[in-house]
Amino acid sequence: AGDDGYRSLCDRESLEQILRGAPRLALAGLPAAPAQFLQTPRAPESPLVSHICRVWVESGLSDRDWAEALRIFESELAEQPRPPGKDPRPGVADHDSLATEGRWTLETFSMWVLKTGRKLKECQTWFEAFDLDKDGMIGVADFLQGLVATAAPRPADPAGERGLVAALVAHRLLDAQSGSWDPARLQELLVA
Repeated sequence: AGDDGYRSLCDRESLEQILRGAPRLALAGLPAAPAQFLQTPRAPESPLVSHICRVWVESGLSDRDWAEALRIFESELAEQPRPPGKDPRPGVADHDSLATEGRWTLETFSMWVLKTGRKLKECQTWFEAFDLDKDGMIGVADFLQGLVATAAPRPADPAGERGLVAALVAHRLLDAQSGSWDPARLQELLVA
């Protein structure tokens, strides 16, 4: 645990455990401001939310950036096509729609990533890099951590939680590329 009393997630196994073991996050369950949330007594009750808020604050991204990220996630989710034959009425759902509720499909993620200037052929690579819990969908936790790893104004401490998230995302981006591990290629992937 760090000085602030929170469990530190500085190794891959701990991070994977919290990503896979925590209940799926919903937009409504996230705080309006990450720094303020970390100061509340209820922060330790939600290790995943606390982790995401910590890495967001450490990254130098602002509360305004947080609100914009949540707005983007919600907006793209609202535009996500529903499978044909599903009952659109509120409260009527089957197992398949419950499994994808609140998460982006590859297609939805691709529509967003194309808006950031990426090429169509890169969408699958970026999807796999952002899918930190490896469940084949992009939840809000995946999305926020992916932004922390790729859009943060401050460099990550390689020994910290954010450094681990950034390393995992960068590794997945580079691993999916054609063996090009040089620094110029990494910069191109993360900044382009």
